[in-house]
Amino acid sequence: MRVNVVVEWENVLRADEQLSSLTLQRLAAQSAEVPELEEVRFVFDPDVIDQTVLTQYVRSAFSHATPRIVMQPVTGAHYYELKNAGAKASDCDVVVFMDSDVVPSDNWLREIVSPFQASRDCVAVAGFTYIDADVSLIHAAFAAGWFFPMRHEVGVGATTPRFFANNVAFRRDFFVASPFGEMPAGVTRGACKALAQRIIAGGKTIQFAPRAIAVHPPPDGWRNMAIRALAQGRDHAFEHVTLGRRLATFCELSLSVPFEFFRVWSRMGNTQTSGFFARIEAAGLMMGYRLLMAAGAAGTILAPPYARRAWRI
Repeated sequence: MRVNVVVEWENVLRADEQLSSLTLQRLAAQSAEVPELEEVRFVFDPDVIDQTVLTQYVRSAFSHATPRIVMQPVTGAHYYELKNAGAKASDCDVVVFMDSDVVPSDNWLREIVSPFQASRDCVAVAGFTYIDADVSLIHAAFAAGWFFPMRHEVGVGATTPRFFANNVAFRRDFFVASPFGEMPAGVTRGACKALAQRIIAGGKTIQFAPRAIAVHPPPDGWRNMAIRALAQGRDHAFEHVTLGRRLATFCELSLSVPFEFFRVWSRMGNTQTSGFFARIEAAGLMMGYRLLMAAGAAGTILAPPYARRAWRI
């Protein structure tokens, strides 16, 4: 079995540079532990990323690693398009997707490819992604209030109905035949949910590898935080075609703001950052984030063309 890891190089633009360095170090170290790993492919938009600089940066991290390193420019492509292009260009048996802003844990690569070795019927394997709530107050807030499960919520089942595109693997032939689909105009996230639904509807299962752990950061800086919230609100609105459903989405997001306080307050009880004032600050932060999501939905209703081109994530 030949394994290929595809790393999109877009998310890194909104992440701490030290994070991407750690990501490469961890991946390079694990590449020596998994002899089936034949290739690590970095896919990027050359209009945004300097290929020469990226190549030097990557090769310095993989200087003692054995897999083939491939730099694949795809002009004008974004997140899911980069992943699709990387998988299509590979000729390996299994393709593993990770993001440029997540840090894999020890043995991550071995854990996420082992189900394919155990069964030829395995077509998809989902790892476990979470935000480390113990790093800072902002990390704790997003661990409790964002869409990732918290560390203690890791499941124990053999299968799962969902996955995150930053930590998932497929048999390449299966994925190329059914890649991440094109999203509605203006929507930038959500293709992983749609693909998971197609896999299950097609009678296949998504295996769960709870020890294939990747740690995701919260948005880096206030500006990226605001853009991400506005984009999420826009994506929720653009999931619907009719004005009535978009208005309903705006109302749902607006009405959910006060409930966000109690949700974050409750979930933060499972973190080290669980003091009274810390929980108030974190809950207040995520209420503000939720309010910006509602603003993103409102902007989509009032100015759809602007919403489509703005708040790129």
